[in-house]
Amino acid sequence: METTTEETAVELPALDAPFLSEIVPNVVDFCLTNGLISGRGPNVVGHVAATLLPTPFPRQEFERALRVQPDFNSLYDTVRSDASFLQTELKSAAVTDDFTRKLLELHNDVIAKEKTTGSNSLSMSIHRADYMLHSTENRQSIKQIEVNTISCAFGGLGSIVHKLHHFVLERYISETDKKPILAGMPKNSALQEIADAMGQCVTEYKKKFGNTGIVVMVVQPGEMNSIDQRLIEFTLWERQHVKMRRMSLTQIQSQCTKSGNALMVGDDEVALVYYRAGYTPNDYPSEKEWDARALVEHSQCAKCPSIADQLAGTKKVQQRLADRNVLEKFTSNKDTADSLLDTMAGLYTLSDDDDGDKAALSALAAPHDYVMKPQREGGGNIVADNDMVQALQTMSKEERSAYILMERIRPKVEKNYIIRNDSVDEFLCVGELGIFGIFLKNGDDVIINSAKGHLLRTKPSHVEDGGVAAGRASLDSPCLY
Repeated sequence: METTTEETAVELPALDAPFLSEIVPNVVDFCLTNGLISGRGPNVVGHVAATLLPTPFPRQEFERALRVQPDFNSLYDTVRSDASFLQTELKSAAVTDDFTRKLLELHNDVIAKEKTTGSNSLSMSIHRADYMLHSTENRQSIKQIEVNTISCAFGGLGSIVHKLHHFVLERYISETDKKPILAGMPKNSALQEIADAMGQCVTEYKKKFGNTGIVVMVVQPGEMNSIDQRLIEFTLWERQHVKMRRMSLTQIQSQCTKSGNALMVGDDEVALVYYRAGYTPNDYPSEKEWDARALVEHSQCAKCPSIADQLAGTKKVQQRLADRNVLEKFTSNKDTADSLLDTMAGLYTLSDDDDGDKAALSALAAPHDYVMKPQREGGGNIVADNDMVQALQTMSKEERSAYILMERIRPKVEKNYIIRNDSVDEFLCVGELGIFGIFLKNGDDVIINSAKGHLLRTKPSHVEDGGVAAGRASLDSPCLY
């Protein structure tokens, strides 16, 4: 990854190797006793990968990301409601991508049913817009990497990593060094806000259908990030007294039934199905899992996300929304379109047409200026540098159509210390800021539309595509300046 180095207004203190070795045991124990935990194997857990100190981030760009999130929430609500747009834009990707094809088939089934029975129109979205800082000669500005519309992780763990940073700063760093850092750390209530929004969704379900209900979290078998998920489950119970059940798609297929249009798990009526799985082909090893997804889609419970919301978050749709002419069809006014476009990185089609050919030639001519992205979530999917050149030279145009091209972002690097697997190392790092957005709608009434907390993930600058769960990045928190 190409990066830039510049001075910042907040300087992190330099920590030498003997000092780091001395504090590591205490830092590891702090993580373990405060819930900063992730799975390392069957029935084995350890501390989550995290930075020792918060990473400097420009306040102006942080606040801009928060400010535009409600407009992104509204945008994706409008996009998901346009079934024809979703089907048309993803048609070419579905030719060679079976997963996209299956999602579109399910979407078509839902559309057909709604034409005959109508929509229950209770919907909930938890999105996360991810940004990196793009550095030019004159400024740093956020550029959107993607909008995640399904399985937006780390609302739990990402909300408590600041506790680790406060512990390290208060206990080990001098007053002079720590004071400006502590002053720049914003509060992060993503965990509580997500749980409260789920509770509100259950309340809206009761208003609409007359019965109270539970929340079902759809999870992957053998999930290694269950602590992040459990934090939401237990916070939902603590703050809203709403029960949540964890189920795989296979379990939903075998254990869930319908009573009228209500989804049932035993004697419990389901008000909301919250997906922390279902975003990868690996989650559908047989038709049973697709049957489970269809069962949920055809029930009256709120889905987070619905199949339409998941399709709206695909890379191809995001690429189309980066076109002003397309974006303005889905936004309320030109000023809104301008503010959204200003945060977007350049996204280009690789479809089997003149525009796709032109984009492919540009990437081959300057491969270090672009990356390729498929219609996938979960990290680890970027194709870059020589791999991208080889892919473009060997793929058929139909295969190429399942990808988009994104301009490469030139992030600024910051020195920080990452603790992973009980040891700590100093790295030149780059950060990725995520803003959680929640959108809850009952019929035509918008109940919630706002930014609800943040997430910062940091990785060594040499790592091209990083996710915490994938073992490439670490949890972090921002220090605003």
